[in-house]
Amino acid sequence: MGRAALLLCANQWPLSLSPCPPSPVPSPWFPCPSSLSPSETFAQYGTMPLPKELLEDMARRYESKAVLAERDKLWDYVRTALTCFIWAALGIACILWSAHTTSLVYGRIAFFGGLGVGNAGIIFTLLAAYRRGEKRGDW
Repeated sequence: MGRAALLLCANQWPLSLSPCPPSPVPSPWFPCPSSLSPSETFAQYGTMPLPKELLEDMARRYESKAVLAERDKLWDYVRTALTCFIWAALGIACILWSAHTTSLVYGRIAFFGGLGVGNAGIIFTLLAAYRRGEKRGDW
């Protein structure tokens, strides 16, 4: 691989998308693949360019899979939000029952139980949603 293959240009890219000038200026940040032959591109980057038909076919397949993945992610968010709402409602119901009861012991048990059930349910639901998102590769 000659020295010309290692030269990189930076004086036109990214300001314009035109090919590199005839005498490229060396730069480690902006490679100019238009100045490289296909064999030099393979030697430098380690891959051959794929045919356009194959790239379009891959794009169609991955686009449909991306749509399904987004739908699954949205459904998981909705399910998580509804589950958090149910845990919050259950905790609030326990707290309200603690204000309604006439027994001091049952009232305190229901009040602190409502705090624990509501908050712990929401926290564990969100942690489970995070684990599912990690497994799916959302973040």
